[in-house]
Amino acid sequence: MISTKNLPKETLSALVEASAAINDTQDLDATLEAIARAAASVLKAEASSVIILDRARNKQVFRAAVGDRADQLIGVEYEEGVGISGKVTQLGQATIVHDVSKDKHHYKDIDVRTSFHTRSLVAAPLIHRGVILGVVEVLNPVSAERFSEEDRVLCQLFANLAASAMAKSQHLDRIQ
Repeated sequence: MISTKNLPKETLSALVEASAAINDTQDLDATLEAIARAAASVLKAEASSVIILDRARNKQVFRAAVGDRADQLIGVEYEEGVGISGKVTQLGQATIVHDVSKDKHHYKDIDVRTSFHTRSLVAAPLIHRGVILGVVEVLNPVSAERFSEEDRVLCQLFANLAASAMAKSQHLDRIQ
């Protein structure tokens, strides 16, 4: 468990901003983008995304992305069980992949499509009441050689925030 006493001020500020975004807006896309932005900032990474599951169509869909080429990702879809994100949603566990070129689950088509080079990533499932809704992925650490166990825990925290935002949005949609 990470103690807040050990977290830098900028990390705590980003967490507070991301959690406030859930309460301040009814725009799910803006909230998920704020969470992706905070995750990339806190984990000091080149990029981050929120990928949601569209179970009715058995697809994963990029719903939010920040970083170089992020605009090319929004709305991109691929099969539900594909990629490291597919593995994370199937297992329901956060993971770190230090070298994606050596991981058989890495879905290279996304990198090819965007001309982005993913070297390593940390990914965590969005889980609300036992249901997996998607994944937060954070790519390519900037200030370190690799992601740490603390980064994995922080990524899961951002995934939890994204899951809460999605659950709130779904609840509001049902009320309306």
